[in-house]
Amino acid sequence: MNDKKYYSFSKELLPKLFNLISKEYTIIGPVDKDRKTVFKHVKSYDQLKLKYTRTILPPKKFLQPPHEELMHFKY
Repeated sequence: MNDKKYYSFSKELLPKLFNLISKEYTIIGPVDKDRKTVFKHVKSYDQLKLKYTRTILPPKKFLQPPHEELMHFKY
């Protein structure tokens, strides 16, 4: 049994959706930086580069820090 719901919308509604979501959430997306595409915090829809092939670093950089302290010992 598949309980997942899928929604679709026209490309023209994407800027409106971006503005709506960005009021409550931080948005991370592909942007141009030194003629390369990287994932960064985005404040406006115009910053997004929606047609890209590959980025330098994956979006995982924002979702999971590269170094994370798991334990700390005092002795």
